[in-house]
Amino acid sequence: MKPTQQKVLQIDKISKLYRLGKIGTGTLSGDLKRQMSLWRGDNDPAIPVDYDDRTIAGEKEVWALRNVDIDIFKGEVVGLIGKNGAGKSTLLKLLSRVTSPTTGSIKAKGRIASLLEVGTGMHPELTGRENIFLNGAVLGMSRDEIERKFDEIVEFSGCATYIDTPVKRYSSGMKVRLGFSVAAFLEPEILIVDEVLAVGDAEFQKKAVARMKEISGGGDRTVIFVSHNMTSIRSLCTRSILLEGGRVAFDGDVAGCIAEYLGYDVETTASSFSWAKQDAPKSDEVRMVSARVVSPGKAYGMPFAIDRELCFEVEVERLNPDSIVDCTLRILTDGGEFLAASSTLYFSEQEDEQPPSGNLLKFTCCIPADFFNQGVYRFGIYLLADRRRTTLRLDDLFRLTLTTAERDTDGWLGTPGSMLLPRFHWRTESL
Repeated sequence: MKPTQQKVLQIDKISKLYRLGKIGTGTLSGDLKRQMSLWRGDNDPAIPVDYDDRTIAGEKEVWALRNVDIDIFKGEVVGLIGKNGAGKSTLLKLLSRVTSPTTGSIKAKGRIASLLEVGTGMHPELTGRENIFLNGAVLGMSRDEIERKFDEIVEFSGCATYIDTPVKRYSSGMKVRLGFSVAAFLEPEILIVDEVLAVGDAEFQKKAVARMKEISGGGDRTVIFVSHNMTSIRSLCTRSILLEGGRVAFDGDVAGCIAEYLGYDVETTASSFSWAKQDAPKSDEVRMVSARVVSPGKAYGMPFAIDRELCFEVEVERLNPDSIVDCTLRILTDGGEFLAASSTLYFSEQEDEQPPSGNLLKFTCCIPADFFNQGVYRFGIYLLADRRRTTLRLDDLFRLTLTTAERDTDGWLGTPGSMLLPRFHWRTESL
């Protein structure tokens, strides 16, 4: 459901064509040398590097975007994701009017501000104070607006001590912090942000993310956010769009878009493995026999539900009778972020007893119901020898889709963007 039905940006059948090798050399003599070389059948001397060899209609051409249709509404925070070369930056440049489309049209309601490159417009010989005014003007801020927000910008950047020092004496981190701080206090109706939340040190990155949440949380401003960081996309965005080869491949909920981008075909993901001796993963201490995921009430081929217990069963053969073998379950999000781990090394029910003496061992770890949120999760199995080193790693052994529980509710249950959705016990009483 859209935050509001007011459409603020309409992208109608946008296409952008680039013709490679058509840029002039900058001088008449250079252009003449290029033309003579082409007449002789030689390589173009003005192109020093290899380039995309796609050929359309007999010419070197690349369609960066093809027939892109997108409607964006007021108050949305739209994440734009895709591989390098998918067309993300080209689309942002079109929206920012840095370049014009080959075909199609863009209609916007309200002022658009673009943060495509941190620190654009800064001059090394000018002081930090002077560069705030210069950079603010480049980004479309008036002098009165900059003066009104000057103290906030300086405080946010952390560069107050050096604000009257020439920027050429700043460290690289100080420069990008100052540049981001100016842009962070823009107040447009539509804000376009391209990969800027990775600037500065860890402390400043937290401030940058918090500022972006503050900007996007009011519901009055629309944000288009481009990033390869799926954690940022998940935490900031209410909708996500995937570009592939210059076309829209997915437009919808954030979790589904991330899963599509990462290439998870969850319907074909196995939840049970069994290995023959000659094919089994093994080390000097252990050999895998089988591994599977079970859940009460789940029929074969059905997705797992978040309101059911999830049990991992791992069977191994101990190849070295003198080794003590432990098992660790690692849990990662769909974007690859390490979420949690559990191991017999610390949490075994038999930790006060002697380790099993047999050579065939079975490890079982159960995750309680109502622990995960819906989405795609990755599970790895690590086997440890003698309680001090990993002897066998199986990363991403399972990739499982966990679906929402079907709970009877007349109100809004919601889908929070968190990775966990535990059911804690609540009590409501009259006082």
